[in-house]
Amino acid sequence: MRSRIFTISFFIFMIIMWIHDPLLAQVKNSQLPRIPSSLRMLDEKRYLTNSQAVSPLAPGATQALPPSSSLPSTGSPNAYQSGSSLTQSSILSQQGVVNTQGSDVSQPTIDSAQQQESQSTTSTLNSETIQIPDAGLQPEVLSSIESAFQDISLAHSPADEGAPLMALHQFGYSIFNRNISTFAPIDNVPVGSDYVLGPGDELRITIWGSLENTYIQTVDHYGRIYLPTIGPVRVWGLNFSQAEKLILAHLSRYYKDFQSSVTMGHLRTIRIYIVGEVAQPGAYNISALSTITNALFAAGGPNKTGSLRNIQLKRNQHMVEYFDFYDFLLHGDKSRDLRLEAGDVIFVPPIGSIAGIMGKIKRPAIYELKEPIRINDLITMAGGLTPQSYLKRVQIIRTKPNAEREVIDLDLTHAEKDGTTPKGIELQNGDLVIIYPTDPRIYNTFSLNGSIKHPGEYEVKPGITIRQVLPPESLLPEAYLDNVEIIRFKDDLTTEVIHINLKKLWEDEHAQDIFIQPHDLITVRSEFKAPESITLTGEFKRPGTYTIQPGERLSSVIRRAGNFTNVAYLKGAVFTRKAVQVREKEMLDQFVKQYEEGLLAEGQALLSYSAENRSIRELEIAQRRQQLKLIASRVTLGRIVIHLDTIEKFEGSQNDLILQDGDILTVPREPVEVMVLGSVRNPTSFVYKNGKNIQYYLNRGGGFSKAADKKEIYLLKADGSALIGFLKLRNIDPGDAIVVPPKIEIKDWTWIKDVATIAGQTALTFAALSILL
Repeated sequence: MRSRIFTISFFIFMIIMWIHDPLLAQVKNSQLPRIPSSLRMLDEKRYLTNSQAVSPLAPGATQALPPSSSLPSTGSPNAYQSGSSLTQSSILSQQGVVNTQGSDVSQPTIDSAQQQESQSTTSTLNSETIQIPDAGLQPEVLSSIESAFQDISLAHSPADEGAPLMALHQFGYSIFNRNISTFAPIDNVPVGSDYVLGPGDELRITIWGSLENTYIQTVDHYGRIYLPTIGPVRVWGLNFSQAEKLILAHLSRYYKDFQSSVTMGHLRTIRIYIVGEVAQPGAYNISALSTITNALFAAGGPNKTGSLRNIQLKRNQHMVEYFDFYDFLLHGDKSRDLRLEAGDVIFVPPIGSIAGIMGKIKRPAIYELKEPIRINDLITMAGGLTPQSYLKRVQIIRTKPNAEREVIDLDLTHAEKDGTTPKGIELQNGDLVIIYPTDPRIYNTFSLNGSIKHPGEYEVKPGITIRQVLPPESLLPEAYLDNVEIIRFKDDLTTEVIHINLKKLWEDEHAQDIFIQPHDLITVRSEFKAPESITLTGEFKRPGTYTIQPGERLSSVIRRAGNFTNVAYLKGAVFTRKAVQVREKEMLDQFVKQYEEGLLAEGQALLSYSAENRSIRELEIAQRRQQLKLIASRVTLGRIVIHLDTIEKFEGSQNDLILQDGDILTVPREPVEVMVLGSVRNPTSFVYKNGKNIQYYLNRGGGFSKAADKKEIYLLKADGSALIGFLKLRNIDPGDAIVVPPKIEIKDWTWIKDVATIAGQTALTFAALSILL
């Protein structure tokens, strides 16, 4: 018995594991980084073949990567902020396949071509696909400093209405977000005379004259080069100019009547260290020509929590230089951008005091303050004011220590009583300066429009009048001079319309002229009236659009069009008019609105009905509403039913209408069919048979269906008229339509249930009484 229980339990356990095993595998796989095969092969190739790497940012720069434990994780803000790309190399580095700090230069590193190649790949990590951005501007996220200033700027934004508010960014850091080709590796770098030689530098010595030869020598670890016949020559520590003179002096001892030239070949690399608040701290192998700026670009630049104005260069445990990157960015000054030497340390300390400026300024941003500055200095640092800057309203949003914020309003155009100016106010850490815009409205103009040669806005000059503004030569020939309108806005915000007769004003010099005031709107109407036209389409000898004269009739235009063609079907003519279309549209909308209101009232009255009664009535109302929409959508608006005939008979008849602008007359060819529509068994078109009545065509359509409403049949003639009654006696013409509408009936049988209920209750009552009696 126990063995059976154990066997059954074991099988149940195996089934559960078999079911859950794929799920566990999915969870397990989702927690591990997935490496594409193409990316894995790419990095294996890099690891095996890359023996000497070059940084993409500094001449000859390579980075000796820090230990894997110091690498930032993919989720760290520093890794994302520096714009570094997550590649297979970073995954391998976390597994120990990296260059440790202090490793030999020949160990595998990451070169520029590989970085550019890896930037177009996609790595999958934690079941999420991360698109590696291409080379160029990396996505920029707000730092904690920028977020704090954004909170203030959103509450005190001077942005124009409807214009998007741009977030303030820290000045200078965006230059490190893109790969600058200026700092890419260069083979032939011009070397100045002050370049100091060292081990690894290559010299090319060319001799011509009594002998011709070229010697390529590399400075060895002892600082010497070897010249034939002469022997070793020590050049370590000499600058390029001194070394050239020394080599020429040695050559002159053994050779006569010659000339020589000394140039630099491949330059040596040096190892320097970049630490502090930088994107990628560590040891870097860079060209001996590299400066502080080149090294910063190689390391991805300082973080936004790092200083750009107090970058320190240390050499042999001594401070060599304080480099202010703002000097380079704002003034192009690189005088303090010293050339680096082996073993130098570049330290980027945390950022110092900061202040932001926004609004009508040329370069709104958040700036680092190297020393206490005043508001005028910050404006100069931001590029200066714009023409729209309003100096009478400048605000400083200041955050008090351990307290609330305060607003300081300044007028930079006036000096204080003690002789000081608001421009001299010293800024504090975290201040935000807002330069508000001037009033965008214009107050000293008036407007001219209408039949004027040069309409537009004009300046209101002192004493300017209508006679001066509208001389005869300024108007168009069709200008209406008897009534020129001036719309004037009063001080109480009401409007006044002034009418002027320009003819009288021009003819009578003593006529009272009117002075122009700001915001006057002067309108000169036109006497020009656009010609009216009618369009003839279909079976006319010369169809087209014809210009009509006032009072011209339809027969006149038909004659101008050359009369009808021989195949014209006059009974099917369609005449539409714009004015009728507008009126019918208004009437149709009003009818639909009233009908909808009636249906709505009926729906509200259903609240007192029983549930079954209410559902039946709601269905009926829904069908009526649907039928109303269908009818409204199929109504032809603007059509006037006319009866065309030969031009001789039509001319002068009641159907010979006086034409209006936009009228359209369409005359089709004679049709050969009669349509049968609606509730018949086979609604379609049938060939016209002369002399046949309506019953013939209904029979051809299979007769009435069960839903046909026989009492509502009507005949729709080709000219648009509808006929009812005595339809069997009516003549059927080509193009006519026989319409059989459906019968809509909703029978309410709920009263039968009510009667049955009452009858049942009555029967029970009588039965009970009979039992009691």
